[in-house]
Amino acid sequence: MLYGAGNHDPAVFDDPHALDIGRANAKTHLAFGYGIHHCAGLRLATMQLKHILTAFLGAYPDYEVIDPPRFIRSNFVGAMKSLRLRLA
Repeated sequence: MLYGAGNHDPAVFDDPHALDIGRANAKTHLAFGYGIHHCAGLRLATMQLKHILTAFLGAYPDYEVIDPPRFIRSNFVGAMKSLRLRLA
């Protein structure tokens, strides 16, 4: 099984490669597993991400993405290596 493909199904997610934190069906992603294999740290990670994004967007509401993200090449995990932003 290729874990990184789980959240990139165009039949489930419109424009699956775009970062869209307001995606209507964001809760259906598989980043934290599913069923009995659900990540025990899901609630902590979700809370941390909520606080980080709230603080970032509060400080830089007019940020701009300069270049497309660069991703780590891996068959196991999908992650950004870098994302250049202009903070305003």
